[in-house]
Amino acid sequence: MQDLLALVPTGVVQVRWLLQQGASRADLARARRQGLIKTIRRGWVETAPAPDPHVLRAVSLGGVLSGPHALARWGGRIPPDAYGHIVQVGHTAPIKRERLHTHYVHHAAMPAAPFGIVPWQQALRHALGRLEIVEAVAVVDGLLHTARSRKLPPASALREDEIRSELMRSSLGRQVLALSDADSESIIESYPRVRLRLLGYDVKIQVRLPSLERLDLLIEEIISLEADGRGHAEPGRYVKDHAKAARSAQTGVIPLRFTFAQIIYHWDLVLSSIEALLARFCPEKLRPRIPPSC
Repeated sequence: MQDLLALVPTGVVQVRWLLQQGASRADLARARRQGLIKTIRRGWVETAPAPDPHVLRAVSLGGVLSGPHALARWGGRIPPDAYGHIVQVGHTAPIKRERLHTHYVHHAAMPAAPFGIVPWQQALRHALGRLEIVEAVAVVDGLLHTARSRKLPPASALREDEIRSELMRSSLGRQVLALSDADSESIIESYPRVRLRLLGYDVKIQVRLPSLERLDLLIEEIISLEADGRGHAEPGRYVKDHAKAARSAQTGVIPLRFTFAQIIYHWDLVLSSIEALLARFCPEKLRPRIPPSC
């Protein structure tokens, strides 16, 4: 029984799956007494001391996990403040209503999700349908980057061509794919790159300086946007960052540096700074802002 439970990747599983794999009702009763499994809701059990918390929450609410939190298992990045998407297993199935950070997606048929998480194609469709374009691109950037760099074990990894093929199935997917970049290494690179490209700016990522240091983003060949992570506790990093800014200035590039929070939550400050520099040094490259739609 323990060997069977070790095959459950999320720490959450349908009882039906365990029975299909050869476990008996007596085996399940014995496992409960031994503390190897614990009932979450009817037909579902927890099999690990520390199951995936997003999957556990989805199943305990009466559904299964989808959207960006599901895609994280294949390398997708979870946008800041993203909802945990829950799929209800049927139109009439009872669920515990919890509206905070939760979307409920109704399906007439039960998705094939024995481990409490929908297939990646379905999770991707739900993510595209409920995220803003910048957030959706950040999720897809992570999927493509993970697939290209082969960071996951082959048995659980997606291929880059599979992801691209799935995205090409819808107009929204094609739009997201056109803005995606498999070389993007983090959300903090994806967000400003997409926002600037939507305004019509030329943006390059991971640009090498003569010193072989990399600029996070190079805008219109004249401004570098350096994005600090959520925290730079690495000793000496502060000094290295400022030395890189000086070396980029020596090549004629104007360095700008902002924090994660400023780039994500105070984008107008970042964009205004970029626009001010472009207006001063190369006004012909300044792009008009797209007015908000009514």
